[in-house]
Amino acid sequence: KQVHVRGGAILPLQQPKMTVADTHASPFNLLVALNEAYNACVRAFAASLLLFLIPLRLGSYSVQHSTGSLFFEAGDDLQVGSRSLLVDFSVTANTLRSVVRAHSLPAAPPALASLSVVGTESAQITRVTVDGQAVPSAQVSFDAARRLLTVTGLAIDLRRAFTVAWS
Repeated sequence: KQVHVRGGAILPLQQPKMTVADTHASPFNLLVALNEAYNACVRAFAASLLLFLIPLRLGSYSVQHSTGSLFFEAGDDLQVGSRSLLVDFSVTANTLRSVVRAHSLPAAPPALASLSVVGTESAQITRVTVDGQAVPSAQVSFDAARRLLTVTGLAIDLRRAFTVAWS
C-alpha cells in the first residue's frame, strides 16, 4: 500500500489502537515531506540618492520548506478546543521548528517519538540535534537512495517549542 503526501506538508501521526483513549496515549511521529522553493535575494544600492531594489535569482540555489500543524484535544469535553494543544511546525534549511500556539490540556500529551524527513537534498547526514543536543547515532538512519532521514527514540514534550536540525 502507498500513501502519497504532497511536498511541503508536515503530518503528525499516531499508531491507531482499539479505542480512542488508547490511541490518544500512543506517541506521535512526524512525517515531513520537503518541498523545493526557490529563494530570491534582494540587493539594495544607492545611486543618485535613490534606492533601488533588484531581485536576483541565485542560479540553482534552493531552500526546502514544509509546514504543518497538530491539534490535539483531551477528548473528554463536549466543547471543541476547550482542553487542547495547537502546535505549528515548519522546516527551513534542514531545521524543524515548533511553535506552541495554544495549550490548555490538563495533562501532558503523548511525546514526539520519531521524525521522518522525506526528500532531503543532502548526500549524507551525519549529525542530528534536538535543541542543540546531539542525538545518538544509533537513533539516526539515512537512506541516500530514498532521500529519507529517520530519527527514532525521541521523547520530545510537545507543550514546549523545540528545534531539530540535521547536517
